[in-house]
Amino acid sequence: MALIPDAFRQTILENFHEQGAAWLEQLPALIRQFAARWSLQMSDPFPLSYGYCAPAVQAGGREVVIKLAVPGDDFTHQVQALRFFDGRGMVRMIEADVEQGALLLERLRPGQMLVNEVTDDEQATRIAARVMGAVWVPVPDGHPFLRMADWAEEFKKIRSQFQDRICPLPARTIDRTDDLFKELLASGGPQHLLHGDLHHFNILSVSEESGLGWRAIDPFGVVGEREVEIGAFVRNPNLALPITPELERKLKRRLDVFHEQLGLDLERMIAWASVYAAVSAWWTISTDADGWQVDAALSDFFANHLG
Repeated sequence: MALIPDAFRQTILENFHEQGAAWLEQLPALIRQFAARWSLQMSDPFPLSYGYCAPAVQAGGREVVIKLAVPGDDFTHQVQALRFFDGRGMVRMIEADVEQGALLLERLRPGQMLVNEVTDDEQATRIAARVMGAVWVPVPDGHPFLRMADWAEEFKKIRSQFQDRICPLPARTIDRTDDLFKELLASGGPQHLLHGDLHHFNILSVSEESGLGWRAIDPFGVVGEREVEIGAFVRNPNLALPITPELERKLKRRLDVFHEQLGLDLERMIAWASVYAAVSAWWTISTDADGWQVDAALSDFFANHLG
């Protein structure tokens, strides 16, 4: 078994603190446990971010991917989403152990990330739009998924967390985002189960005689109107400050493609893009990590184009 990379260890500790430290101690044993339980011949892991993810071969020769993550609400929501999507535009789940944070997934081949395979930005955006159209599913009453209203409530915690100290996120951004949440939630369209984090790194190539040719991985699983979904895509990949005229044209063209191909409302996309970027900045700040400044600037950029 490969050693746990230092950068991955640091990411887990920064985001999960004591729970993450305990999970890292257990990780070698968890890998052995699920390799035996699911009859896996393991290979070295993929590049790691927030979970341990590695290719494997099951007894009988089926190629699969095992994913181990810190158990909790985020992991539970992902399992629920994968079960609900059931392979529609999405990687298919084979087995799961929610309590221990383990997932067994089909392996997508060739499985190359969109960010690495398609350099033309408009073409990449059109591929993402096709994946979105395949993924979105209307949700029944009584569903177990988070709603955008839950994200709005979570965002409000920023005020109490920074009550006695200066918040890095400007007050104007916080106030505007609260107002946009209220306006958008009050006037929202039909509700669908969305991926919630669909961007260039979460879309993989698939060789198929017919069908999509690309599939999504790692869903958040959140309920909202369809315009919400573009929030993650427009802020990737690896955007950096300053927002140049070239980047501005690229961002506007992405929105135009989603409007043309999916019929999404342009003004609501812009508003949700501003909200999504602000929420992303808040998530980064709440874990004491750096890099929130790009999201804050993107939130302001989209807000300046409202109306």
